[in-house]
Amino acid sequence: MKSVFRSPHSLQSFKLLLANTAVNQVFLALTGGFLQARMLPCDTVLALLPVGPCRYFGPTTCFVTYNIANALNMNAAISVLHSMFFRYRLIRATQMSNARVRTNLLITAAVPLFLAISPHVVPFHFNIVMEVAMREHPEYNLEKYGPFGGFYPTTSPIFIINSAILYATAVALPLVIFYWRHHILKALNSSHTVFTEKTRHNSRLLLKVSIENGGAHSASSDAALMLCACWLSVLHSTIHRI
Repeated sequence: MKSVFRSPHSLQSFKLLLANTAVNQVFLALTGGFLQARMLPCDTVLALLPVGPCRYFGPTTCFVTYNIANALNMNAAISVLHSMFFRYRLIRATQMSNARVRTNLLITAAVPLFLAISPHVVPFHFNIVMEVAMREHPEYNLEKYGPFGGFYPTTSPIFIINSAILYATAVALPLVIFYWRHHILKALNSSHTVFTEKTRHNSRLLLKVSIENGGAHSASSDAALMLCACWLSVLHSTIHRI
């Protein structure tokens, strides 16, 4: 006899995941609007050119805000993946407990926390960033941005590691999302279990929202630009010197 699965009335664990995603996205939107940074790679420098209100608070504030935004973006993306995995477990009638969800969120928050903190453990070289950016790009009126900061050198281990993490997230996120999409749809269409129409509708709706959410976070990542532009600039400078 086929079993009938109905969505429980109270999904506290799922609400926790949705709340975590929403909080990260709200703060990400606030930091993005506050910063509104342009990125300018040149030689071994990546300049951050803020056009938002953040620039009135100095280059250090803009630099910190940028790194926090990267961490929030990654944490929100991971939370979307958690939501999809939770929904899959729910469909398979193996719901995760609140304690398990909290533990997973705490563990996966370690990498975003590293992204937010690690760039600040080394001395800032904003004066070098400004000097190199203005020298390498005299065609731009960079003085209109006021004092600005950025990353120097882009060959440092911390910059490379953080950029690689962001790049890997941007590339892997869509792949993992479509992987879970396949398994969720497969579970919904399985002939071994009969779902209510409400469960099918809610699952497909949440799946659609999760895919759009994950795609937005993948597209908003600056990792590809940070890696490709900076390393192409370094390579060009090296060849030019040779």
